[in-house]
Amino acid sequence: MKHRMLIPRLVCSLIVLCIITNCSYDPAPDQLTTPITFSGEIPCADCPGNLITVTFRSDSLFLMRQVYREAIDGMDKAFLERGRWTQHPETGHLLLTGGEFRQKYVIVDDQHIRMLDQFGQPIESDLNYALARSPNVDLFSDTLRMTGRYMYFADAGWYWDCRFETGFPVAQQGDNAILEAAYAQAAAEPRDTVLIVFDGHLDSLPAVDRDGMEERIVVDRLRGIWPEMNCESPTPPITLEYTVWDVIGLDKQVVLVDQGQSQPYLRIIPADNAVVGHTGCNRFRGELKYGAERIAMSPTAITKMACPSGVTLESRLLAALDAVTAFSHQGDTLFLRDDTDERVRLVARR
Repeated sequence: MKHRMLIPRLVCSLIVLCIITNCSYDPAPDQLTTPITFSGEIPCADCPGNLITVTFRSDSLFLMRQVYREAIDGMDKAFLERGRWTQHPETGHLLLTGGEFRQKYVIVDDQHIRMLDQFGQPIESDLNYALARSPNVDLFSDTLRMTGRYMYFADAGWYWDCRFETGFPVAQQGDNAILEAAYAQAAAEPRDTVLIVFDGHLDSLPAVDRDGMEERIVVDRLRGIWPEMNCESPTPPITLEYTVWDVIGLDKQVVLVDQGQSQPYLRIIPADNAVVGHTGCNRFRGELKYGAERIAMSPTAITKMACPSGVTLESRLLAALDAVTAFSHQGDTLFLRDDTDERVRLVARR
């Protein structure tokens, strides 16, 4: 009899509790199904719009392309971001972080996400801040400026990205041979890791030791190697070695590149004791000796492209490089001199 009396009382208590709390409950947030790509155009403070494309990967990494339309002299300017994404277990908000980069989104439905402000609150605006699901996943073959730790061991290179915080095998493509030679010079012991900066991209390539495909890092252009630094170190300085140095001055005259002509540049590859570059008309390679602000280079191998508009510049540049005996390196500018005066002025390519 007592049990029968308890049941109505329990029901009444539940009804009162429901009235007090408005019978509210917090449903589980929608989960993001990956891999998935969203894109859309959001407002831009000083350009017509910012076209965002972001891919959420299944390994908690994200890749983002932001194109600021007509941002510089009427031309679009693209920026690439990478890092890790997480989803808040209660709010379902998507947090994207990578270095100083930080953005938040909320899932609207299975086809849309919307950008939030820095505090995770809705942006109060009549303008569009939503990104729509793309029909295909964007795998991002774009070239990224990447910084991370590298190790070469057992005939294979491995790279751990400072932002991704994960490792990838390195493909035998691009500047890989230069990277391996640079590592052999820089690493004190086998299996030591060194900090590298390079322009590169992710690519799906045939696996080396198994069937199928695997994702690898392709080092398109090595920019520097620092055995004494790590991911927590300050931004590495521009180095004389490996940097692409664009020629901006020749015999104290500004170098103007004609439309359709390539930018002349040079690049120092210490592992090969070589200098490589482009005259604006032809590619060249030569022997290199340098140290203690003294330098000597002699371009010995050159292609034979027919480009009359660049012939005069080419002959002057090759003659100047053959005559230089000293150098000085100040920030992003490199000066090459002969025994009496400046011959070539160069600036680091960004």
